[in-house]
Amino acid sequence: MTRVLILDTDYSGEIKKCRVKDGNIIVGDKEFVVDGIRPLRVKSFFNVDDLYLCKWDTLVASDFEVKEEEIDRNELEKKLKREGYSENEIGYIKKEIEKHEKEHKQVIRKFIYKKLQPIEPKWVKTKLPSLLRDTADMRFLRTMRGYAEGKSFGMSIGRIGLFAFIIIFFAIFIISMALETVK
Repeated sequence: MTRVLILDTDYSGEIKKCRVKDGNIIVGDKEFVVDGIRPLRVKSFFNVDDLYLCKWDTLVASDFEVKEEEIDRNELEKKLKREGYSENEIGYIKKEIEKHEKEHKQVIRKFIYKKLQPIEPKWVKTKLPSLLRDTADMRFLRTMRGYAEGKSFGMSIGRIGLFAFIIIFFAIFIISMALETVK
């Protein structure tokens, strides 16, 4: 199962469960292209799901990349504070660094700071996604293609089932009416 965070605005959204089919995700009446997009992995109690980030007026999900930055030991604490880490988190990181240095008997002078950042999303507000969705939803074109290719269209299974249901319903109705008149 795949999860999709659909942003209704720039700051609010909802998470929905869906399936990926042919590189696309269909949620309600909207379709998003996720082919070639690397999902985030979200852990739940029972399993790990893929999470795609989509905005309501786009066709393609947002993608992420890992940014790496080399930092001196002296600048590490300043960098962590700028990124919004609490004093407790910074203290824990320092203790882990000291523990690692004691175990390996080496002094660490430089760090590689990795951060997950979204690739600049191409969320341009246009009417193109809704036009493409409307065009893709023209189901009558599929039947038109069949007529053009010369295929014969018989009764579908759904129509046969409906027809059989109506006949059985009326037969039971007539039998019950006949039994009531006999009483």
